[in-house]
Formats: sequence, C-alpha cells, structure tokens
Amino acid sequence: MRSLFLVLLLANLVVLLWWVQKPEPHSAETILPSVAPERELQLLSERINDTATVTPTPEIAPITEVTQGADLLEAPMSSMNNDAAINAAETATDKAALKPGEKLAENSVNSVADKLNAKPIEKPSEKPTTKTTVARACYTIGPFRDAQFAKDAIRQLREKGLKVDERVKVEREQSGYRVYLPSFGSRDKATEAAAQLATHDIRDYFVITDEADKENGISLGLFRQKDGAIKRMASVRRYGFKPIMETRYREQEIHWLDYSETTAPLSENGWREIAEGIPDLQRLSRDCPIN
Repeated sequence: MRSLFLVLLLANLVVLLWWVQKPEPHSAETILPSVAPERELQLLSERINDTATVTPTPEIAPITEVTQGADLLEAPMSSMNNDAAINAAETATDKAALKPGEKLAENSVNSVADKLNAKPIEKPSEKPTTKTTVARACYTIGPFRDAQFAKDAIRQLREKGLKVDERVKVEREQSGYRVYLPSFGSRDKATEAAAQLATHDIRDYFVITDEADKENGISLGLFRQKDGAIKRMASVRRYGFKPIMETRYREQEIHWLDYSETTAPLSENGWREIAEGIPDLQRLSRDCPIN
C-alpha cells in the first residue's frame, strides 16, 4: 500500500509540474455579433410622413487606398533621367502652387551649394581722405648787418601774424683799403723815410711797430673808397717811394629772416616799414621747407 501511495503521489507531482510549465495557447479574438438596437413600433402613416420629409443622402464615393506600385520599388535609383523628370515635376508643382508675386524657392541641395560657394560680402573700402593743402609762399629778408634792425623786423613780422625764423651767419666783408710803405729793415731807416715825407708836405702817416710782417714800415692811411687809396699812392710815388695798396676785411654777423605767407601775406606797406632805413635790404623768394 505504501508503494502504491508513493507511485500515485509521484504521478500527481509530474502532472502538476507539466501543467505549470505548459505554455498558454493564444486566445483567438472573439468577435461579438453586433446587437441591433431595438426598434420602436411605428404606424404606417407615420412612416409615410417620415419618408416624405427626409432628404435623400448623396452617395459617398468609396475611398480607394493609394498603394505604392511595385514599379516604384523596382525603379533603379541611379537613373539620372528619372531624377531629372521627378525634379521637373516637383518644380512644375511648386510653380503652380505659388501665389502671384512670389518667387520660386530654390531646392535644398542648390541652396546648400550656393551657401557653401557664396563669397563673403566685401565691405566697400573707404576712400583715403586727402589733406587739403594750403598754398603758401616763403621768403627770406636780409641782409641785416645791424642786430637791432633785425630785431625790429622780427617784431613787425610777428605782429602781422607771420612765423619768422632768424639765421645768423658770420661773413668776411670788405671794410676798406690801406696804403703803406713796406718795411725799411730798421727803426732808424723808417724814421728817416718819414722825415722825407714831411719835407714834401705829406701828412697823416706813422711808423708801423705792432705788425710782424709790416714792422718798421710806414702806414699812409686807411680809405673806405678805392679811389681815395689810388690818389694817395700817386702823391707818394712822385717822390720816389713805392707804396702798396691793401684791401682790408672784417668779420661781421649777418642776420637773415625766413618767413612764410599763408592767410596773412605781407603787404607792400608792411614791407616798406621793415625796409625803411636799410638801403640794401632785399626780399628773396625761396622754396618752402617740407614739414
């Protein structure tokens, strides 16, 4: 009995295990029949009246499904002719859909290509500004041998609004002529010659003692004009002497004034005021310096 009980128990466990692991069958979708609504009882006369008042409903055309043909799937994607035809059809459709006054938009491929190839908008270069040059004239006034005359001219020019620059040059200029008798070799001989000049009524002479190259000579005078020096030589030469004429020089500061005219030129009256009392004063045109 015990063995039978164990066999039955084992069989039940096997069946239970099989039942638990058994997959559930797919349940079929049950379609319930539609229940028609209950219809109320209606008299024959009411139905006739309803039929007369109801407007017949127009028939609605059946909607047909748009399916893609198998030919579209089988068409080769690499055909350039088909692509061109499709693009042409799309362009025509777009043109037909546009409103009046609107422009046809470029397709996306051409728009991207144009954006990639588009050059940046260049800003128009500004024209260089040119400086307005004011015409000016430049002059030099001089020479001023007197420093005070130069200072007065500078003041007058600046009072007239002119910019003035002063230049000072040391020049060697002729100061006159000297007539003399060369050295006699000794002081005694020079004194003896001077006594002879006195006997011929020749005055204004002296024995030279402070100049090395003319020491023991006799100076016969200094002359501003050359004609006076020549006459002196002639008067001494007649008595057997051999006088010498020498040109004398001196160093002197010469002042020159440089100025330029722009909006306030120097008038003729202004120039006459500056040149008054200076007979050899000149106004010379010159090149203007580059600033």
